[in-house]
Amino acid sequence: MTERQPNEQLIEHIGFPPPPHRIEASRGPVALFLGKLALGLLLLVAIALPVSVMGFTSEATALLTDTGLSLGLGSPAPQVHVSLRECDYYRSTGRYGTSGWDCVFQLVEGEVTREHAVELDSEGEAQLHRGAGVISGKLGLYWPAGVMLGRWLDYLLLLAISGLLFYVCYVVARMAARASELSLARNGHVRTVDLLTRGGNALFTFLDDSGTRRYQQAESHNAPLHLDALLTTGVALVGGQKAILLADALRPLKLPEEQRKAILARVDEVFRAGMIRRALPPQPGDAATMLGRIARIEAELAASEDPATLARLYNDAWRLSWDNDDAGLSRRVFDARDAIALRLGPERAWLALLQSREQFVALDH
Repeated sequence: MTERQPNEQLIEHIGFPPPPHRIEASRGPVALFLGKLALGLLLLVAIALPVSVMGFTSEATALLTDTGLSLGLGSPAPQVHVSLRECDYYRSTGRYGTSGWDCVFQLVEGEVTREHAVELDSEGEAQLHRGAGVISGKLGLYWPAGVMLGRWLDYLLLLAISGLLFYVCYVVARMAARASELSLARNGHVRTVDLLTRGGNALFTFLDDSGTRRYQQAESHNAPLHLDALLTTGVALVGGQKAILLADALRPLKLPEEQRKAILARVDEVFRAGMIRRALPPQPGDAATMLGRIARIEAELAASEDPATLARLYNDAWRLSWDNDDAGLSRRVFDARDAIALRLGPERAWLALLQSREQFVALDH
């Protein structure tokens, strides 16, 4: 099989402009730098907030130690004498709980006395501890599950805020990565690519700037721009090792309205020209009708995971999409072909596509 190269003549015929391009949602280098700086600061806050409280206050350190002991980690320390030194009531809107008790225990082991500060919901809970234990060299106390749950609830707001900040960082990081890719696409070259699936977030393959074959999934949920009636050829902006697949309205490429309409009109001409095809010769096992052929493909697809069988089914589905001219049947045919491609995986699906196309070459000659 001969590897398919980007069709530069087709791109030139359609009239796609050369770089640099105007790209929707792309950002300049200064904006990208400031965005990454803001993301870094936000991430530092998300990390520093729980660390500053959970790592540097005696109550939080005691909470972590007692939690580990209550979960069965560490070991009991019966030689440690536990006594309650004092409990102070607090009531403040500035704390994570509206009110509670700060209790300080003394843990005495021989000549060594340690203090263990604990936040409790009631003074009576101070009598519910079940003795001392040691975990990772730190002394703590065993508590019933209900007491531990109440202590953790005091930190719930802090953890919720921190979790929210981490989620915001994740969303912003994805947006920044997407904006960075789109910005690189400003200088990308418009090239034809092979579509392995046809719908939103399409799987496709292309040759990068160094001539290396790459496989990628489109970020956009929009259907890709199709140049052929078999829905296997698309268009992408290729820059370096990445590609941005163009959607059906040329997004994210920004063009003057007249130029955009002219390009879409020529795309439509190319697409419609591909609808005129001579029927492929029938193969052994083909059903007599189109409905029979797709029913057999769907049945075998549901029953098999064998790569060789899937590759044969891909070819059957590709031939059926070539022969079929019924709009109602097309969705079933294309859905089956997409499902087969996803099961095969990108590289095997592309090889199956190349093998299927060879039938057209043979027919055309």
